[in-house]
Amino acid sequence: MIVQAISLLDDLDKELNNYIMCCREWYGWHFPELGKIISDNLTYCKCLQKVGGRKNYASAILSELLPEEVEAEVKAAAEISMGTEVSEEDICNILHLCTQVTEISEYRTQLYEYLQSQMMAIAPNVTVMVGELVGARLIAHAVEEEEEEEEDEKVLVVEEETSVKKKKKKDKKKHIKEEPDSEEEPCTSTAVRSPEKKKKKKKKKDMED
Repeated sequence: MIVQAISLLDDLDKELNNYIMCCREWYGWHFPELGKIISDNLTYCKCLQKVGGRKNYASAILSELLPEEVEAEVKAAAEISMGTEVSEEDICNILHLCTQVTEISEYRTQLYEYLQSQMMAIAPNVTVMVGELVGARLIAHAVEEEEEEEEDEKVLVVEEETSVKKKKKKDKKKHIKEEPDSEEEPCTSTAVRSPEKKKKKKKKKDMED
């Protein structure tokens, strides 16, 4: 399960990065200053979910997400933002994307905690030495190499069996080709007469004389 968990964790990280980049780029047309003020990606997406359009920041309460001074900076930047106006449909799609980011982030946290517990149970020494992520990747790499070796062995066995079959087939064809014909060839006109026939012929000639 460690191999599957670390593989899925890497996939989730890639997916999250893609979604966050799209979210920042898309919303950046509307409120570009926000991306410079809030560096944490998850906090950025949660702010968007809570507020929505740029005009709503003036009345929004962000104390649960941001420190007081950062909240004040965001509100001040929203009032003088150089961003363009966007449609409600654009905001709606951006918010859906933010929802995906927060949900995947929550699941990633659960998966990471699961991986930590599994690594401490199965390979505690490795986990202490190099950490759960590096340790899990080392285990995954070892399993992958073992599977490749088994696959190579299977290929060699198949190739050997195929070679033996081809050799047997070739030997069989050669044996059939070298077998003599079962029927005897007829005697030619130049065949040598038997001694017995010669003797009878000589005796007959003597009697005539």
